[in-house]
Amino acid sequence: MMSLGFEAAKILCILGGLAVLVSGLFQFAIARIALGLIATVISGQVRHMLWSGIIVVLGAITYYEFGGGGSFWIYGPIMVIAAGIVGVIVHIL
Repeated sequence: MMSLGFEAAKILCILGGLAVLVSGLFQFAIARIALGLIATVISGQVRHMLWSGIIVVLGAITYYEFGGGGSFWIYGPIMVIAAGIVGVIVHIL
């Protein structure tokens, strides 16, 4: 059951990171591209409690800086935050 939770968190983080990355490519935003790449690379470390916390913080920073506006790309940071929260919950349980 834990393995399934970690895999779900990893998939959420990869999809969210790719959504942030692609939105950065469309808007030519270097910071958004960098945050998307970082989220995608960190997704492999979701099995560690510290990295799950870092993923939540990274998603919150991305949402705060680039979120809002009601566009489709808002779901990228939300998926990254959800991945971190799922990782933390799986660690606790």
